[in-house]
Amino acid sequence: MTRRVPLRLAGALSGLSFACGLWLGGALEAGGAAEASRSARTFKALDVLSEVYGHIQRSYVEPVEPDRLVYAAVDGMVQALDPHSEFLSPDDKANLRSQTRGEFPGVGMEIGLRDGELKVIAPLPGAPADTAGLRPGDAIRAIDGRTTRGLPLGEAVRMMRGRAGTVVELQVARGEAPPFTVEVERALVRVDPVEARLLPDGSAHIRVRTFQRDTESRLRTELDRLRQNAGGALPGIVLDLRNNPGGLLSQAIAVTDLFLAEGEIVSTRGRRPARSWKAGTFGTLPPVPVVVVVNAGTASAAEIVAGALQAHRRAVVVGTRTFGKGSVQSIFDLTDGSGVKLTIAHYFTPDGRSIQARGLDPDVFVAAADAIEPPPPKTQREADLDRRLDNPARETAAPAGPPPTPADPVLARAVEVLRVAGIFSQRP
Repeated sequence: MTRRVPLRLAGALSGLSFACGLWLGGALEAGGAAEASRSARTFKALDVLSEVYGHIQRSYVEPVEPDRLVYAAVDGMVQALDPHSEFLSPDDKANLRSQTRGEFPGVGMEIGLRDGELKVIAPLPGAPADTAGLRPGDAIRAIDGRTTRGLPLGEAVRMMRGRAGTVVELQVARGEAPPFTVEVERALVRVDPVEARLLPDGSAHIRVRTFQRDTESRLRTELDRLRQNAGGALPGIVLDLRNNPGGLLSQAIAVTDLFLAEGEIVSTRGRRPARSWKAGTFGTLPPVPVVVVVNAGTASAAEIVAGALQAHRRAVVVGTRTFGKGSVQSIFDLTDGSGVKLTIAHYFTPDGRSIQARGLDPDVFVAAADAIEPPPPKTQREADLDRRLDNPARETAAPAGPPPTPADPVLARAVEVLRVAGIFSQRP
C-alpha cells in the first residue's frame, strides 16, 4: 500500500518558502543583513528542489509517487552530512530502536564508508555475519549482485536487513586476496551485551559487546556472580571492549559510573548548549585494579568508557588504537512515523580530548588486539570514512606505537598488566 503524504511536495515547498519569508521579516529587524543573506540562499535552494520535483512530475517517462520522491530527496539531503546521519523509514526506525533492546532481524554487523567502499567496522559476536566469517576491515563490493560503489550507506543497511531465515549474498574483498562470495542467512539477532568469566588467577574477564538498554544492569549482575564464585572479592577486572561498536550514550555513562566515585565522565559540545555528565558515589564498585582492552573495532560509546577510565587513571588501557567515532547522534521523529538520525554534538573525554577521526591510544600497545581471530592487514577507523567530521580540537593521529609482538596474546598481556597494577595498588 502506498503511503499518502499530507501535501504535494511543490505545494509544501511553497508553503515553506512563505513561512520562511515571514521569518525573514523578523530576521531583518533582529538579525541584520548577514542572516537575511543566508535566508535568501535557503529560499533559492528550496526553489531548485521544487523546480526539479515539478519537472519530474510533468516530464519523467513514468508517473512517480510523491512519497517516493520526498523520501529520496530527504535521504540524499541527510547522506550529504556525515557517515552517521541517516534518514530512517518507519521500518528502519523501528529496527534501529529494537537494536537498543538487544534484538533485531538482520546479519548483525556495524558498517561504514571508506573511500567510496562499504567496509565492515565490526560484526557482533555470534551474529550471522560473525558466523559467516566476516571481519573488521572487510570490503563489501556487492549485495545480492548489486555493486556497492556509490551506494548510500542507508540503502546498503536496508538491503542487508530482512526477515529471519532469508539469505543475502555478499561479495567481499579482504586485503590483497581475490574477492569471494559469502551467503549470510539473516536471523533474529539477540545480543547478550555482557559475557563474564573468572580467569585462572581469580580475576574477572568481562566482555561488553554493545551498549544497549540493559548493559549496565547485566554488567553489575555478572560482577556480583563472579565475586561470589571467587569467595567474596575479585583481585582485578579485565573490561574487554574489543569490537564493541558502541550504542547508547546513557549506558556508556552508567557503566563508567560503576568504576568512578567522582569526576566528569564525558561532555558534549555542539550547536546546542554544552552538557557534562559526572560520576557519583552511589553503587561504585570496590577500587580493584582494572584493565580495559580495546582495538580498531572499539567505537563510540565504548570509546567513551575507555577514555574516561584512562583520563581518571582508573584503568590501564591495553590493545591498539580505537576506531575514533567522537560524535553523538539523536533520532528525531517525523510526522509520518519515519525519522532522521542526526549528528548533534562532539563528545570530549574528561581531560578535554576529542577522539573524532583520531581514536584513543592505549597505554600498552598489543598487536593482535582480538581474542577471536587476528585483525585483517588493514583496519578501518573513523578517519577513513567518507564525509567524516574533522576533529574539533584539530588534533592529529599520534604514532601507533612500537611494532607489535604477534606472539603475545592480548588477554595474557592484559592479565600481566593487571597483576602489575595490583602490586602497585597495594603499596603505600
